[in-house]
Amino acid sequence: MSLHKAATNPNDKHSNTSLKAGSKTKHIHQLFTVHFIVIFLTVAIGLCSILFFLTLQHNQSQTKIALQFDSLRTQFLQQKYLMNADMLIDSILNSTNSHELLTSQETLSLQSKKLSLLSSKHKKRYQGAFARNSQAMDLIIRIESKDVENELLKSKILIQLDTLLDAIEVQLNNQRTDLNQATLLNEVESQLTNIVLILKDLNLKTSVETFEKLTGKMEEVFVTDYARQLANQQDESLGMADIVRDFIRFEDLMLKEDFLSKWQGNLGLMSHYQRQLIDEKQQLQQIISALFVSQNDGDATLVMNDYTVIDKEAILLNQIPQWVAISSSILLVSVIVLLWCVRRKVKAVSQFSVASISHALNNEANTVITEEKGSFPPLHHKAFYNAESEYIIRKIQRTNSNKAEYAALIDKNLMLEDKVLKLKASAKSSSQLQLEQQDWQSLHLTTLKQLVLISSAAVQETANKIGLSEEKNYLYLAHLQGRYLVRRLEQFSGHCYLQNGDALLTLTDVNFVTQLQAIVLSLRSELLLCKNTLSVTIDEKILPEVNLDVKLFGEMLAAFIGLLLSKQIGRKLTMKLQLVDKNKGQQIISFTGQIEGGKNALQLPLVLQAFSDSSFEHSELGNYFNALLRLQHGNNISVQLTEKAYYFSFTLPFAVADNQREHNFPLLSLPGRLADIQKDCEELATKYIVMPIEVLIAVKVPENHLRLQQLLQAFGLQVTFVSCKLMLQQYWQSGRFAVLMTELDCQPFTAFIVDEEGIVCPRTPLTRGVFSLSELRDFNYKPERYSHWKHGVLKPNYSVSELETALQPWLKEQVCSNEIIEEKVLQVASSNCDSDALSEAQSVLTAKKKEYSFNFERYLKNQGSAELAIYMLDEYTIENRLLVEELSQAISAHDGKKTDDIIRSLLVNARILAADNLLHLCQQWHTLLTTQGLDSCEKLQMVLLSKTKQAVDDISQHAVTIV
Repeated sequence: MSLHKAATNPNDKHSNTSLKAGSKTKHIHQLFTVHFIVIFLTVAIGLCSILFFLTLQHNQSQTKIALQFDSLRTQFLQQKYLMNADMLIDSILNSTNSHELLTSQETLSLQSKKLSLLSSKHKKRYQGAFARNSQAMDLIIRIESKDVENELLKSKILIQLDTLLDAIEVQLNNQRTDLNQATLLNEVESQLTNIVLILKDLNLKTSVETFEKLTGKMEEVFVTDYARQLANQQDESLGMADIVRDFIRFEDLMLKEDFLSKWQGNLGLMSHYQRQLIDEKQQLQQIISALFVSQNDGDATLVMNDYTVIDKEAILLNQIPQWVAISSSILLVSVIVLLWCVRRKVKAVSQFSVASISHALNNEANTVITEEKGSFPPLHHKAFYNAESEYIIRKIQRTNSNKAEYAALIDKNLMLEDKVLKLKASAKSSSQLQLEQQDWQSLHLTTLKQLVLISSAAVQETANKIGLSEEKNYLYLAHLQGRYLVRRLEQFSGHCYLQNGDALLTLTDVNFVTQLQAIVLSLRSELLLCKNTLSVTIDEKILPEVNLDVKLFGEMLAAFIGLLLSKQIGRKLTMKLQLVDKNKGQQIISFTGQIEGGKNALQLPLVLQAFSDSSFEHSELGNYFNALLRLQHGNNISVQLTEKAYYFSFTLPFAVADNQREHNFPLLSLPGRLADIQKDCEELATKYIVMPIEVLIAVKVPENHLRLQQLLQAFGLQVTFVSCKLMLQQYWQSGRFAVLMTELDCQPFTAFIVDEEGIVCPRTPLTRGVFSLSELRDFNYKPERYSHWKHGVLKPNYSVSELETALQPWLKEQVCSNEIIEEKVLQVASSNCDSDALSEAQSVLTAKKKEYSFNFERYLKNQGSAELAIYMLDEYTIENRLLVEELSQAISAHDGKKTDDIIRSLLVNARILAADNLLHLCQQWHTLLTTQGLDSCEKLQMVLLSKTKQAVDDISQHAVTIV
């Protein structure tokens, strides 16, 4: 019945859902995920390898075929064009028709052009042949034009000769022709017949010998002067007269038309053209012969290469089945082994589950589920522990448990489910962001109240006139951590506001240069703590009067400096503001921060690595800076690391409010000290202890009030600058500032956000003061409920004593040892830019600092004997130095456990060595680690680390003088 009830109980369904949603225990199928992934990867790698080799073989074969095909194609075309050209030359040489010659020559020129375009080692010869054929084309055109005229003239002469021969034949057949006439006519007939026979065969292929023979026959006829002889024997014979007349006509055609000269010139051109063709034919035949020889050699080489390739491919083809077989065997063996492992593990898991459930059923493991945690301590670390077994055991144990235990488990499951649901919420709605922002603001307000409480406690101690040493100034340390917490909470609240889509810019016309000065000067105390320096250089072309959101600009600039100086000690920060672009109503300014100097090697901070490498995640401060920059339309973020420095820069557009340019922006360098108050500051710093009292200075140009700031910090007060009314109102109404010094018009007597229901801090009676820095403005009139406030006017020429008197309610004298006083003097001197004063202070205090590093007499008592003490002193100093190096590495890696172990080791050594300073620092480390951890108060960590290193170095130096 109990089992049935447990199975049907609706709470069991909720438990089942909780198990599936929130349990971190692996399910049974998750225990075999690795095996199946390995099987899949093995099969995939094997198949991919086989496919890769087959593809590689195919690609190589295709590439080889393509290369050989291109070469053979070029060679084939070359041979084809050469043979066509050779055939054309033969055709031209055998042709007698001038028109056919012209057509063939055009075709030959085209073939020459095709040859000249091929890629061949005979390319120059082909180009030369193409040029010669182009010239020959002009020659054949001349020959063709003259040949038509010559053929027409030849036809006329042949016609005339035929007529003359017919007349002679008729006259010879005439009976009246006497013997002399007949003899002459037969001689003329014989000569003319020979000429006709030669003349009929006269063409462009007629040889020079044949043409010379024709010329000789003609000259013989003309020299013999048959026309005169025939005329002398005509004897009034009409036939003879016709013959004489026809012969004269023949002579006229031959001589007047210059028949022989024309034919001789054209035959000369033709002879020259044929010689060119013969030369070209010989060259082509040489090329063809060379090609056939190279082709035979190439074929042999190609055959050899083909055989080599065939051999290689055959080897490759023979190896592929082997590779496939090997890969298949490996795959098969691997899959079998993995399946066997899976089977073995399934069997083991089953046995484990059966055994666990059996123990639960038999009540042999009554502590399987603890009452508080609801987990399985004896089984949870087993390799085969799974969610299914856990679920069944839970149901069994739940069935056997009482109602109270059951209800407690249900409540815990509900809590786990709620946590899982919260973790699964990947996107936050606007209302959720607003709620978170309200929560952060509430925490911020609570922390502000704690700061006011700390300040009130410090003022009460001041009123009690009880002296306090700086070593025991725990209120200041608490205030320092509180300020850091307030800043972080304000950043978280602001980030939630920026993540909300309703975030808007509240624009105001301000001088952003004075805003920058206020922000930078407010960081002076932090720079002193970490021994860093800062200088600001501003381009003279920049117009300072702009329209911007003062609060967001200040937050962005503070985040920018915080990112640059993250975990840096003894560094030099140089900020440069450069005008990038300017047009009507807008200017774009580049902000560049350069970090250099220091004793340790320069490395890019972790918070900046995400800006240069997308594989790193942004820190909270980095995300906040990005959100601020995006909202103000900034871009061009750049991070660069060199051997001597690293750079962080971005650009930001400003809407210009006033085009009047200021020509000079003086260099701002911190933390410097004015020479005329150097001695006063040193005296005040040794007289007064640092107080958790914050002073707000509201001035138009913060740079003009460096003297006031340095004196207030020498009094031990915390100084913050503002330069506009909006920030003055926000800062003062926060309630964290005890003193207001202003030259801006404001209403200081107002309620604070830390007040409860309009009552001016009834539980925190913090004494407040309001002082005017302008004689034109005083605060004599104040409401009755603010009557306990101090007020007054600080004239421009105020003295140190006047300032000390005005601030007396918030000052506290310190009681400390000579060592601490001297160390404070050295710190004051180190903040001065005068290197001579610093060297002098260091030379005076070095010996005394070493003397106070540890108590040698107490160390001897702790060791028991002087010999053992001397022997072990070197061991302790070496171990301390190694521990400090490990401490620095652990802090960089955010390893809290290792840091705590190192501090404990240093604490033991400090007690043995009787090193009170190192012991006090270890106690401060222990307090910081137990209350804050390493995720906050980075500047305090750097200060403590620096002091710890210095204390260990002093011990080592003192030990050297003793030994």
